[in-house]
Amino acid sequence: LTAFAEQVFIKDVRKCVTFLAFDVQTKENDGYLNDIAERFSSFCISRGVFLRSLGNTIYVMPPYCITKKQFIRIEDTVCDFLDDQLSGSTD
Repeated sequence: LTAFAEQVFIKDVRKCVTFLAFDVQTKENDGYLNDIAERFSSFCISRGVFLRSLGNTIYVMPPYCITKKQFIRIEDTVCDFLDDQLSGSTD
């Protein structure tokens, strides 16, 4: 969580128990129509992780029965996506 909060392109980090959400700063307006949503979903699915965002808001709400290995896979996928966004590459 701290690593996300330190990044310039991440804003409004919020968490509650097992729920985590944050907004990705883009050149577009915040909201449901922000095109990062489609890129994020495609990126995650290509890695076998089923997450989606609501516009530029990325959220993770895993089930209580998630294993540590599964959680790390989700975390790695989100971090890889953010690294790609920071570096400007398009996957």
